[in-house]
Amino acid sequence: MAAAKRKLSQRALNAQETKNKLFWTALMMFAQHGYNTVTVEEITREAGFSKGTFYAYFPSKESVFLEHFRMIDTHYEQVFQAVEERASASERVLILISAMCDYCANIVGMVPLQIIYANQITSPDAVRILNNNDRVVYRILEDCVERGKVSGEFPKGEDSKEMVELLMRSARGLIYDWCMYKNTFDLEKEGGRYFSKILHLMGLAAEEERKAAET
Repeated sequence: MAAAKRKLSQRALNAQETKNKLFWTALMMFAQHGYNTVTVEEITREAGFSKGTFYAYFPSKESVFLEHFRMIDTHYEQVFQAVEERASASERVLILISAMCDYCANIVGMVPLQIIYANQITSPDAVRILNNNDRVVYRILEDCVERGKVSGEFPKGEDSKEMVELLMRSARGLIYDWCMYKNTFDLEKEGGRYFSKILHLMGLAAEEERKAAET
C-alpha cells in the first residue's frame, strides 16, 4: 500500500514537472518570438515532449495564459489569507494592488504582460481573461467594497459591481501604462500612489453622502 502511494505521488510529481516545463517554455518562447508566431509543435520540440503531451495538460495554446492567471489568483488568495481581520477596506485594496504590482513587475515581467494584453485586445477569439469577473481578484475586490460600505469608507448608494469594475479598470490601466512606457516607472510605488488618490476620492464621496443624508 505504501509503495503504491509513493508510486502515485512520484507520478503526480512527474506530471507537474512536465506541465511546468511546458508552461514556462511556452511563456519564454512567446516573449522571445511573439505569441502569434509560436506554434504548439515548436513549444513541445523546445521542451522535449510530443504535441500529445502538450494537449494532455493544455487544451490550446491560449490556455497557457489561463494557467498563468490561475497561478496569479492563487497568489492573491494566499496574500489575503494573511491579512488581519481588523484591516480597513482601503487597506485591503492597497494590499491587493501592492501584491498585483509586485507580481506583475517581479514575477510575470513586462514582456509576457505585453503579449497577454496584445492577445486580449487583437485576437477576436481570445478567451476573456483580464476582464473575467469570475476570477478570484474580482471576488477579493467585491469583499473589499462591501466591507467599505459597511464601515462607511465607501459610499453606500453606489452600485457595488460598478465600484469593483472601476477599481479593476484602474488596475488594468495602470499595468497597461507600465507596459506601454516600458518599465520606466516603479509599478508598485505608482500603484500605491495612484490608488491612494482613488480611495481618497471614494472616501470624499462617502462623506458627501453622509452629509446629504443628515440634511
